[in-house]
Amino acid sequence: MSKHRLLCLGRLYNDHHTLKMVNSEF
Repeated sequence: MSKHRLLCLGRLYNDHHTLKMVNSEF
């Protein structure tokens, strides 16, 4: 369960980071 939660958190962070990069580009 802890591993699955970490994976979800990582994915959420990844999406947020990508969104930040895209926002800074435009």
